[in-house]
Amino acid sequence: MDATGKELSEYVRLLFRLGRIVKQDVVAWADTVIATNEHAPGWAIDLAMAGSRNSDELESLLLHVPGQVIDDLPRKMVVCRVRDDWISGRISDEDLINEWYALYPEYPENAESMHAAPVWRYLDEVLVSIYSGDDIAISLGEARAALANLLEPYARFAPLAQPIGRTIRCTGAAKSGEIPMDNQSSPPRDR
Repeated sequence: MDATGKELSEYVRLLFRLGRIVKQDVVAWADTVIATNEHAPGWAIDLAMAGSRNSDELESLLLHVPGQVIDDLPRKMVVCRVRDDWISGRISDEDLINEWYALYPEYPENAESMHAAPVWRYLDEVLVSIYSGDDIAISLGEARAALANLLEPYARFAPLAQPIGRTIRCTGAAKSGEIPMDNQSSPPRDR
């Protein structure tokens, strides 16, 4: 399975909209598209030169890349990244919930996005209830395990959902070392 230029640009646009990547990451991605194609697409050239444009203009350029999106592939790719970051602890439960609802703000009702319905329903009925303090008969650990199972089908999009730029927002869970000294930047002379 391969993603088209349109599907990849929509993947990048969604990452940008969620704040998972920044403008420089989008421009660098466009540069990579140009460098890896014998005949660079015009849209990639426009994006590569968009560094001085505002966020809305950049998002518009990504949105208007020609082509079709099939079977909600870009959102599935983003869910794959979000899932991986959540399972690895790089983002919190709250980040997962917020990003899911940003991708799927309403209950999926069309055939193309029905794959999201079980996760949407589970988040709405169970995980949000737990964080709201509602009395339900399931522990947070059980809820996380069930949610991980519901998100498992999205793992198959990992080959397509390659990291673009920084791809995650750093939260407290995104520490590289076990002691504070491991997390400090090296002095300039050591870089």
